[in-house]
Amino acid sequence: DAFCKCACNRKCGGITYEPRSKKYTLRRGTTLKDSPSGEISWLPSDKEEDKDEDKDKEDKDDEKKDDEKKDKKDKKEKKKKERKEKKKKDKKKKKKDKKGKKD
Repeated sequence: DAFCKCACNRKCGGITYEPRSKKYTLRRGTTLKDSPSGEISWLPSDKEEDKDEDKDKEDKDDEKKDDEKKDKKDKKEKKKKERKEKKKKDKKKKKKDKKGKKD
């Protein structure tokens, strides 16, 4: 099942077998490393260097888009927080002004 899913997914870099869970999972990366937990990974053999480079470029583009989205979200949250703080400050000032007029 994982082999079929990987073949159909252009971002799939290979498959990893996890002995503890006895599950096969898709992986993005195409670099094999020693696994301290005994995982076993396979990479597709029909991928050419050009496809790998294209995929790396796509991955970098995706990461860049993700970073841009995160930055935009962070800015939006920051503005929201600033507006909230300003509103709170204005409310305090009004309350103080009202209190000053009563005295």
